Amino acid sequence: MCAVLKFCARQALDQLVGPFKDLVLLDQNCFKREEGWKELLQLIPDSKIVEKFERRWTDDRSSDDKWADLMDEIRASYPLKAARVSTIKFTIVYLSDVVVH
Repeated sequence: MCAVLKFCARQALDQLVGPFKDLVLLDQNCFKREEGWKELLQLIPDSKIVEKFERRWTDDRSSDDKWADLMDEIRASYPLKAARVSTIKFTIVYLSDVVVH
């Protein structure tokens, strides 16, 4: 059963690669408003990163810019764990109320 779940999760993540930027970041601009980017930051377990972006992000910055900020910070702070970004994408698209399905 576990292998099947991993396979299904991998398939779901593979389907996100292309549309994530277009759908979540550009089309829906899910993190532009405070409600959206606060939900995104709840997925980040590092309180230093969360605090940094709570002070830095405003509603006048695009979702694409905020996502780029976050990815740069994760890669700089956790170079060996940057692959966990897939979990964040999965949560945003499949489990979040921010994305309109």
